[in-house]
Amino acid sequence: MVDQDGNYVTPRRGVQAVLAAMAQDPPPHRLLLSSRLRAVTATFEEALADVRACEWAARGAGFPSGGWTRQGHVGLVPTVRGSAL
Repeated sequence: MVDQDGNYVTPRRGVQAVLAAMAQDPPPHRLLLSSRLRAVTATFEEALADVRACEWAARGAGFPSGGWTRQGHVGLVPTVRGSAL
């Protein structure tokens, strides 16, 4: 087996890795060998960093937990701990 980076996984080591992974309870859904593990991990870490960079916007988009309060000319505003923001 040769991965895309040119690193070789010997058949014996590949089989040993698969058997060891399948012996786990529960067995993994995915098994990445050699440099594929590093490449996939780096991709997921980049995606997670992107999600976390916008976390403040995502959390602010939901409905307020305290409900809504009508506030004069402003209209409805989120209620926090029993009082309007």
